[in-house]
Amino acid sequence: MERKLFWKILFILFMTTMAGCGGDGSAPAIQGILGTGLPEAGGGPVPDIPKTLSVTKTGVGSGVISSPTLSIDCGLICSAVSSNAWVPIATPAAETLSGRYAHTAIWTGTEMIIWGGWAGTFSNTGSRYNPATNRWTAIATPPSSVISARDQHSAIWTGTEMIIWGGREGGFSSTTGAVGDESSNAGARYDPVNDTWTTITSPPSNILKARMGHTAVWTGTEMIVWGGFEFGLNAPVSTGAKYNPATDTWTTIITPPPFLLFAGRERHSAVWTGTEMIVWGGIGDQIFNNGVKYNPTTNAWTTIATPLPNMLGGRRLHSAVWNGTEMVIWGGFELGAVDVKSGAKYNPATNSWKAILTPAAFSGRGWHSAVWTTTDEMIILGGVDSLNQIFNDGSSFKEKNGEIITLTATPGTGSTFTGWSGLDTCTGTGPCVINVDGDQSIVANFD
Repeated sequence: MERKLFWKILFILFMTTMAGCGGDGSAPAIQGILGTGLPEAGGGPVPDIPKTLSVTKTGVGSGVISSPTLSIDCGLICSAVSSNAWVPIATPAAETLSGRYAHTAIWTGTEMIIWGGWAGTFSNTGSRYNPATNRWTAIATPPSSVISARDQHSAIWTGTEMIIWGGREGGFSSTTGAVGDESSNAGARYDPVNDTWTTITSPPSNILKARMGHTAVWTGTEMIVWGGFEFGLNAPVSTGAKYNPATDTWTTIITPPPFLLFAGRERHSAVWTGTEMIVWGGIGDQIFNNGVKYNPTTNAWTTIATPLPNMLGGRRLHSAVWNGTEMVIWGGFELGAVDVKSGAKYNPATNSWKAILTPAAFSGRGWHSAVWTTTDEMIILGGVDSLNQIFNDGSSFKEKNGEIITLTATPGTGSTFTGWSGLDTCTGTGPCVINVDGDQSIVANFD
């Protein structure tokens, strides 16, 4: 028993170092165990997961259970059934797309394209996923002369091409003999119609230095790169630049001013709203849960509201997508290299945050990828958890199918409500607020 405890403590310390130190960026010392979800590799229809909430009354007393969102009329048992918010997607066959993390994903309008990442080694492979057919198709692998295998890079979709830039590359042939001791300032563009790759011009070092763990967004005419970790400085940075593919040129952007107290960081997230870039979270001198907005038209930065810690704590290696009106954050690692599967959404119009449903079956992870589709769903793929398990499964999140339900128990005359049982999230005699995702049961005790 003591021996097992020793190794468990040693492993937690290792993972804290691996996932918590700024710029460590290193691959796991051992290749993670590949974890696959359901369904198995292939494609075709994926059945929805029934979502059932069963509420039971027990005890010698009497009482009623009410909800502002459900019409509940319980005798002894009542239930509500609807479609599920989180539904698995087909798992790609290993030869089509191996399990990986620190990769990228973009949405073309009809398909999600995955590329690169760490898959036991630096990867330069990719695949396309079509949610309409629920099938995967491999894409061409770029020649090393165009772009090298890498992870912790960025990717954007211009409307016709995917542009990859930066990231971490290297290997045992590198100058120090260590895996991943080099960051990149190189990039390439991928044309899915012709299944071809071409290089783009690298930015001059006085505009944008090589980096990894940064973010990039597409404004409609330019790619904005911001933040990340520079090996030369051995630190996260708060600098950025814009790339114009029409002219194949780079220009600098202003750095967030000191009075915003928005420090340099890596492994954060960024989305484009249509007029502004929103940056949130990440790791630098601490793990952050704050954010800012950047307007390229005015070249100005402003802060945004910070979510309550019990809703969304500081985290890194999470994902962020823009759903048309809100930024949706999901997953990642919180303090102590703990993977999470919670999320929240930020509305810039109201400068406010709101929690989203937590999946029942889809496991917590970080360094995954996420896209928002034209059918109003978020698709997540891959990643790694705190046990160093590498995933190649995925799930779609259909927010309109999810429900957050509040149940209130009111005892009858001469009776007492003594508490909820059946769910860890509900204790005491107060209202029970739950995420209904998958089959769940709860009991109201009246004495």
